[in-house]
Amino acid sequence: MDPENVYRLLQRQPFQPVRVHLRDGRRYDILAREFAVVGVTFVDVGAQAEGAPAGVWGPTVTIPLDKIDRVETLNGSAPTPRP
Repeated sequence: MDPENVYRLLQRQPFQPVRVHLRDGRRYDILAREFAVVGVTFVDVGAQAEGAPAGVWGPTVTIPLDKIDRVETLNGSAPTPRP
């Protein structure tokens, strides 16, 4: 997966939540823009910390871009092309 494609998808205005599907069947939802960081070879995905103020991260996962099968918006629009 190209990091620029992922970055552009996350920069849409207004933000649209996305689901990241990995090749091994796992999936991660990015429900707010501030819970994702796109690097050259990875995407860090965080989740809201339970009981913390909005925007405070709890658990995170680092996803290598080459493990991503596809990324799709949760509203049902077209997924990003496969790498």
